[in-house]
Amino acid sequence: MESLKIQIIRSREALRTFRGAWEAFAGKDFPELVNSFPWQWYALAGHHPHGDLHVVVFREEQRLRGILPLCRVRSTFSRMPVWKYCCPEPHIGQTTPLIPPEHILGCFQRWWERQEYFPTDFHLINFALSPDQCTALEPFWQHLEREGLAVRFIPKSIRFLEVSSREHFWNEVLNKHRRKEFRRIQKHLQSQFTVQVFSPEAHTLAADFQALWERFLRLYRRSWKHRSPRSLTRNPAEAKFFRSLIEDFAARRQTRAFFLTLDEQDAAAVWWIVHRGAVYGLQTAYDARWQAYSPGLYLLQRSLLSLLEQGYQRINYMGAQPYKAWLSNREAPYLGGYIFNRGWYPQLLHRFSPWARRHLKSITALDPGQFREPSEQKGEWI
Repeated sequence: MESLKIQIIRSREALRTFRGAWEAFAGKDFPELVNSFPWQWYALAGHHPHGDLHVVVFREEQRLRGILPLCRVRSTFSRMPVWKYCCPEPHIGQTTPLIPPEHILGCFQRWWERQEYFPTDFHLINFALSPDQCTALEPFWQHLEREGLAVRFIPKSIRFLEVSSREHFWNEVLNKHRRKEFRRIQKHLQSQFTVQVFSPEAHTLAADFQALWERFLRLYRRSWKHRSPRSLTRNPAEAKFFRSLIEDFAARRQTRAFFLTLDEQDAAAVWWIVHRGAVYGLQTAYDARWQAYSPGLYLLQRSLLSLLEQGYQRINYMGAQPYKAWLSNREAPYLGGYIFNRGWYPQLLHRFSPWARRHLKSITALDPGQFREPSEQKGEWI
């Protein structure tokens, strides 16, 4: 462990120059979109433009061993004001340290030992962990507890689809009732309207992105999401993050968009991103005037079938909402981790906050079986 070196990236310009190394490293063991450089970069620009960057880079004999992307921000915990270190992302809470389980204990121990690198100016540190990462770090959690810090976790999960073909999904993932319901919705729509599904080619989407995005926002303003706290049309940080991210991938021909029109009027839309062979659901919206006809659900399934026909076999829904259960056949558990600093205020937060007392668990209270139970989910977009 003595040979393990630590570098702290504190400026955005230094982080930009680190992009190539980040992407090469993440592609090996951390292929998920939430661990990609663009996801972190655009979240910094949109959600944390004034946050203090604290990206911890671990190297051993010049070989990159891990990355822990953190940013110090003014935030809230259970409606109480806090200073916290978190991963630069749009409050979805799925970014994990980019450190393999076999190296993570040594990296975190070294980080703690080097007091000039481990931050002290915080009430809490918050990031996600895979179950293997959390288990490997158990000695570290115990050490922090002995030092007067508190460590707590909340089990969560993500639903996704992994199939060999469109037929596999249609015949084995969707049950008979769901197939019948899809046909019923389709028949009902076709009996009432002229139904069209429009999906621009990747090169056309890149060239016409601005017009397509504005078209989507006009539809979004007529959806229930327009009035939600994380609305793209009312929350500038959300709008900047998603537009920048989706446009970045569109320029690389890795964005897919689908629009449903009823009598030539936009009724629903969905955006997907392709990253390292998997497809991620980013945004959907439907016109509330057509709610009785289930246009959003219909388009989601139509776009899903189209993506499977194109040969994609893994679809990540980036959440665990109930309807995602019957569109998926896999579930990936993870944990939201919280490190509460010493002092009366951080201790007050986790001891007396009703939300913390109801949801957060100590490492000894975690049951591995609970990793598969969806908990309170944040930041689900589709």
